[in-house]
Formats: sequence, C-alpha cells, structure tokens
Amino acid sequence: MFTSKFKKKIKILDDSFTKFVISKSINEPYVYFIPTNKLEEETKFFNALAQGKSYEPKFEYEKKLINII
Repeated sequence: MFTSKFKKKIKILDDSFTKFVISKSINEPYVYFIPTNKLEEETKFFNALAQGKSYEPKFEYEKKLINII
C-alpha cells in the first residue's frame, strides 16, 4: 500500500518531469506518451481480464521529433 511519503515523492517527480518537458519547448508534452493503439489494446486487455486471462498490452507510439531550443 502506498504511503503518503511515497505519494509525495511521486508528485514531486511528476512535477519536475512536467517542468522539464515544458522547459524544452515541447508544445504538447503529453501527446508523446499516448499510444496510437490505446483503444484496441485496452479492449484486448479488458476482454482477457473478463475471461480470467492475462494480457500484456503492446502499445505503439507515433515517432515524433522533439524540437529542443
């Protein structure tokens, strides 16, 4: 179970990461972390889960150049 200290550390890391991404002039920082096949893999995952099976999603990401100024 997560402790409040651990949650605070995760929040600090997340904030630091967000500031880093924004500081590198990436206009839409989180678009780089959204899989192009998110819906399909979620469907496969939850269908397998409903049948009592396991499924490891195989996410694909769009390759984009990051413009660092």
